[in-house]
Amino acid sequence: MTNVRNKTQPNRPNIIEKYLAHYAEVPGLPETFINKSYDYVLVIPAYRENWLSLTNVWRSISNSSVLVIVIINSPVAADEATLKLKHDAMEEATSASSFQNLDFLSFSKQPDLLIVDRCNEPINEKYGVGLARKIGSDLALQLIASDKIRVPWIFSTDADAHLPADYFTKPKLINSQAAVIYPFNHKPIEGHTESCQIYEVTLLYYVAGLQFAQSGYAHSSIGSTLSINATDYAKVRGYPKRSAGEDFYLLNKLAKIAPFNTYSLPSIELSGRLSTRVPFGTGQGIKTIEAHTNPLTEHLFYHPEVFAHLRVFLSELRTCQTARNPNDYFSSSLTQQWCELSGFNKELLKHQSQSKKVFDKFVFDWFDGFRTLKYIHYLRDEKFYSVPLRRCFDDKVLSRSLIDKSLEDVIAFLRAQVFDTSV
Repeated sequence: MTNVRNKTQPNRPNIIEKYLAHYAEVPGLPETFINKSYDYVLVIPAYRENWLSLTNVWRSISNSSVLVIVIINSPVAADEATLKLKHDAMEEATSASSFQNLDFLSFSKQPDLLIVDRCNEPINEKYGVGLARKIGSDLALQLIASDKIRVPWIFSTDADAHLPADYFTKPKLINSQAAVIYPFNHKPIEGHTESCQIYEVTLLYYVAGLQFAQSGYAHSSIGSTLSINATDYAKVRGYPKRSAGEDFYLLNKLAKIAPFNTYSLPSIELSGRLSTRVPFGTGQGIKTIEAHTNPLTEHLFYHPEVFAHLRVFLSELRTCQTARNPNDYFSSSLTQQWCELSGFNKELLKHQSQSKKVFDKFVFDWFDGFRTLKYIHYLRDEKFYSVPLRRCFDDKVLSRSLIDKSLEDVIAFLRAQVFDTSV
């Protein structure tokens, strides 16, 4: 039995009901529209996908008590390829009911689907997949609040993912945690294996670098690998409406209120397909790598020294409350410059009189995942220029013993480090 939030928890209804009343993207559902109850709810945005690939997402899952919310979305009205997904789903359904732009479908061999049609009423390209995820997650939250979903967590993935059989049942969903972040591995399409592997190393290397630096924001941020605590989702007002990066910014908010579970979880298989559906992400990342003549030597990674600097900076932040002069407190001149330029020195002086607990919370919240990335970019641009993978094996993030190993070995090493999996 999974450990879930007690539904009688005093603050839970107020937080969720306030969010649904003031911040949700969708109107309330009629109580009779969905006349069943489920254990779990899964949210999937879908743009230019086909029905067969969509059903592959959950094909391995043995638990049938799942409601899948699919947000069929497009930046242009009546996109033919996207609308075909809804048509094919309706053709396969054994029963259907509709309300406004929602269709509730039942199948003989598939989980029930709640389809949100945002193709005829297109999603603004400015908001993109972030708004699509928010619409689906807000609907999921409504169903959780109305006791249609027993486990009050919002599971989220993408239409090109393949979920493991124990996707719902393996994680321990603990009340005090804000999110579960699943391990992932990209399945390359034919002819793109090396580029896909380099892209995966890039993602894992960054998280491993943050772990080496002992950052509190050392987690991957891939929207297809998340499950979010319903109450905490409401606390941070859900997904930001962005065309990309919505997963990063949601997790950046959630990390400030509760820890994540990233260990001993089943792995999600993601497609290594090329795509231009979002401004950045897997498809764009692989395309960029493939534009090189020799990707393995030309694709660049953050210099290991930026993580070494970050590690020292984070250590000094833990004791900076007593700093008399922030301008010369930090040992690195680059860090001193960044603290002045970013405004941290002024913020530090304003908060030094607080209690230790309150001050530490200020530092953690201010120097968050976004400012950590800006700090790393400052170091990169000023001195520690990015380098080919071969120059990253210096025993900081990557072991020197891996320098002559294959990309598969490097990925296995990083996965073991980032997700606590066996090599």
